[in-house]
Amino acid sequence: MYRKMFKGNLLFVVAFIIIAIFFTVKANAMEEECFKVLYHEQYGDVVYDVRTGVQYWRSDARYNEGTLTLLVDENGKPLVYSGEQQ
Repeated sequence: MYRKMFKGNLLFVVAFIIIAIFFTVKANAMEEECFKVLYHEQYGDVVYDVRTGVQYWRSDARYNEGTLTLLVDENGKPLVYSGEQQ
């Protein structure tokens, strides 16, 4: 009886891990299509949306990895990538 429960639980855990890996890889692929990296810093990247050019800070820190923060100028307007490396 315990062996059947163990096998069932093990199968569930393995299936969960495979599904989690699939969605992580798919999410990373989608992110790379939407954003391009302008430059990398110690705790994250400055990226821009390829459609709009709007710039974001993407965190690489352990506790908030992947968080996007809109970058704005002194007037509160979004920074827009103009095509030249900054």
